Amino acid sequence: MNVTKAIARAKKVLEENYVVEPPVDVYLLAANSGIEIREEAFPVEFVNVSGFINFESDHPVMYVNANDPPNRRKFTVAHELGHWLLHEKIIRNDSKKTVLFRMALGADKDPIETEANAFAAELLVPMDMFEREEDAKSVKDLADIFEVSADVIGYRKKDRHRNEEVSTEPVEQA
Repeated sequence: MNVTKAIARAKKVLEENYVVEPPVDVYLLAANSGIEIREEAFPVEFVNVSGFINFESDHPVMYVNANDPPNRRKFTVAHELGHWLLHEKIIRNDSKKTVLFRMALGADKDPIETEANAFAAELLVPMDMFEREEDAKSVKDLADIFEVSADVIGYRKKDRHRNEEVSTEPVEQA
């Protein structure tokens, strides 16, 4: 698992697309990466599936469950874009790897799902923008600014806290 690589790739996508302030138009970023997005109501037997990428045609097509709320659909697009940019070879060998089931953010222990979630979180709520906006704002206010769910903001707050813990640990001298 390489979360650092996933975050760096998300930052590169933002930089390449000149995204400097929230909210991030993840649909545009996916289109700029050559992915067609189709939002469709999934059948009831797929109620727990948020999205997937289909490689059957000449170009990748991402399907997003139109029954999901808009913020969930945005996260699905960001997550699946992460799979495309980070895991294309894995996906082409096993298309089941791209199906995003509903699960609490951070609860999935599959390494490629963890990487795709880290990519999506950094893409939708870049840490530098989050830190600029965070002071004296509620979770709801931040969710409104970034146009994401409160769960994504909570995930980013935990990321920030983990980063602070890591950065304050003393470095051993050789």
